[in-house]
Parts: sequence; C-alpha cells; structure tokens
Amino acid sequence: YYFMLENYYGAVPLILDPPDKTTQADLPRTPREEVAAQVIKDLDAAAAVLPLKYTGGNIGRATKGAALALKARVLLYEASPLLNTANSPAKWQAAADAAKAVMTLGGTGYGIFKNYRKLFLQENENNQEVIFDVQYIFPQQGSSFDLICTQYNTNAPLLDLAKSYYTNKGLPITDPASGYNPDSPYLHRDPRLYGTFTYPGDVYRGDTIKASRFAITGYGMKKFSLYDSITPPKDKSDLKNGQSDINFIVLRYADILMMYAEAQNEATGPSGDIFDQLDKIRDRVQMPHISRLLGKDALRTEIRHERRIEFAGEGLYYNDIRRWKTAETVMNATIQNYAGKNIEKRSFDKNRDYWWPIPLGEKDLNPALEQNPGY
Repeated sequence: YYFMLENYYGAVPLILDPPDKTTQADLPRTPREEVAAQVIKDLDAAAAVLPLKYTGGNIGRATKGAALALKARVLLYEASPLLNTANSPAKWQAAADAAKAVMTLGGTGYGIFKNYRKLFLQENENNQEVIFDVQYIFPQQGSSFDLICTQYNTNAPLLDLAKSYYTNKGLPITDPASGYNPDSPYLHRDPRLYGTFTYPGDVYRGDTIKASRFAITGYGMKKFSLYDSITPPKDKSDLKNGQSDINFIVLRYADILMMYAEAQNEATGPSGDIFDQLDKIRDRVQMPHISRLLGKDALRTEIRHERRIEFAGEGLYYNDIRRWKTAETVMNATIQNYAGKNIEKRSFDKNRDYWWPIPLGEKDLNPALEQNPGY
C-alpha cells in the first residue's frame, strides 16, 4: 500500500509504529524517496523469510518470489524517467538485477504459460506464470470482471489500442509490408488482440459482436472473463449477481522478463540475453522475434510497445506512461471509436497531472498535509 501511495501521491506520512491517533494524526508528508526505501527494506525482509511455495489451502499467500517480483517493480519505477531525472544507469541496473533475482530463483517452477488467452481462464489458475494474484473465495466473494465484460459501456478499449497491435508479420499496420487490410482490420493480427478484447465480428459468449454492442468505442474486454466464444451454461452456477471467482493476476512471470529487458537495455544497451527474454514472450503467440540489430533507442520503443500489448487491460499501462513521462503526449489526444468517429477530447497537464491531488477530506483531517503542485 505504501508503494501505491508514493507512486500516485509522492510524499506521504510514513508510519512504522502501531496506530496511535494522538501522535500520528497530524504528521507531515515524508519525502517520497524515504517511503520507497522503506518499501524496499520491507520487501527484502519479507523475501528472507517467505517460502518458495505453498500447498493446499495456503496457495495464494505471498511467497519469496512475490516479494522479489514486487521489489523489481518498485525499483523499475524508481529508475524510470519520472523519478530518475538524472538517468542514473545504476538505478536501471538495480531494477534489472531485481528482476534477474526472480528469473534465477530456483525451486519456483516459474515460466511462460503455453497459451495467452487460456492464461487468464479459470481452469488454469495458479499456473506457472502466476507469481501473485488475488484469490477470490466464491460464492462468498467474487470479482466483477464478468459483469464489466458483459456491460455495454464500461471498460471499453479504444481505437488507438486496437490499431497498436501489429500484424502477424510483426509489423505495425502503417507499414506497407505488414499485410494489413483496412477492409478486414481484424485479420492476421497479433493473436494477443483476440485474447484481450472483443471487436465487431468477434464471437463472445455465443454471440457475434456488433459494433452497437459496446456503444462507446465498439470494443469490449474479454481478458479475465470466465467465458470466451462458447455460450455460458443456462444456470450460470459459476456467477453470483454478475460476479465470478476468477483470480486477478497482480504479478506474472512475463512481466518479470519485460522488466528485466527494459531495465537492462537502459543500463547497458542491447544484449543477447535481453532478446532471449523477449523471444520467450513472442514465441507464445507465434509472433516474429524483435530484430537483434536494433540499437538502444529503437529497442526501447519496441519494449514499450510490447508492454502495452502484452499487459493490455491488466492495469499497468497508465503507470507505464506516467513513469516514462509520455503521458503528456499520449494523453493529450482526441479519442475515437472503432469507425474513427471523435467521441472525446482528453488533456494532460505535464506540470500537474503526473501526481494525484491530496484529497480534500484528508487535508481537512490533517492540515499538515501539503497539496501537490497545481491543485
């Protein structure tokens, strides 16, 4: 939680003692760097004592690998342009080393699951790619993913995301050699498109999707839905009030490989080891490998694209464009639906919006909390 707080708000009061309203209610904000350092310290302490695996009813508890994986994510954010303003190679190397520690951690069985779409289906929960996930106990508690995936106007992927998927030749659709046909825009694309969201003409839950089904953009999500193309059972025994018990993956092994590739490229430039890890991710979906002739800058561009595609709908891209400091470009845009019709104008203030405002209610409770710039 402290990682989340310092990631979105920056400096926050750092409290390490048991709750005490008389001494903690009016604490000022602790510098963000100190909070992040404490997070790393806690994760190191946890990794030293947590087991490699759990069995039986304990499956789902945090493991040594989960602590090390979260450490890698924290260090990756610390190394990125938003926070690493001096572009210190040492910070990037620390992030790469943290990811490598997960990759070389013996006895875990971590690896890339064989099928991208099936990775997120219920029958394959707790597979070798899952490092940490939210374990729902159904029917006492479930997730809202299936409810969201079937609603018409929520969680709607945008045209820009749909267009960002390469063709199965490994080329962007703007490349004349890609084989892209605008009259059949969903043919011969990166298979991860088909495993992530529904589009006009796709079959989901037994129905052929019409553009009007998802009225805002024409697209809907299917990742983390219990269902794919098959019609659900009539009794819907695996749903309760629209909720299902499919787990939400917080940390998975493909992210470790991607974090390693990004951080190591920034620290030292391209290497065979970096491409080897990227190849593992592409091989799962039978996509061509990224060219090993790319230099550091070009490889950075490909890695950032690969992250967007591989983790689409998993809640990582927003923080990626924040930490890369590209939000001021990609978020200042006109949003279009599947047919290219303008539906929304977005703006992002680079002098303010990389950090969230301290909520008024919190400031009312604690006047010592200084507001972030621009709010």
